[in-house]
Amino acid sequence: MEYDLVEGFPDTPQHKVLPFFYFNEGAITKDTDAKFVLENICDKYDSELVDLRPYMQRYPHQILVHDNLRKAVELFRHFHLRHLCVVNPCDNTLRGIVTRKDIFKYMWL
Repeated sequence: MEYDLVEGFPDTPQHKVLPFFYFNEGAITKDTDAKFVLENICDKYDSELVDLRPYMQRYPHQILVHDNLRKAVELFRHFHLRHLCVVNPCDNTLRGIVTRKDIFKYMWL
């Protein structure tokens, strides 16, 4: 699969897209050793590109840079989010990402 600077990746053929449940079923609870991953995966395939679009949300939840903390907390609680995109309302560019851990670390619950 060739990457184009203007068009990006071409659409991934459907037969090459792994179903989402492959990432949740039979997961080993023990983390893989980072050294093993670096030596056997990252170094071995350092020139390869991975198309993650089939596994991404096309329209993630977001807040604006001027929204208040109450709105962010309500979104985290209502949708059980772990991350929330913070965007600039003028040009809709990503300004940052707030995590649930970031917010709840400073709250008394």
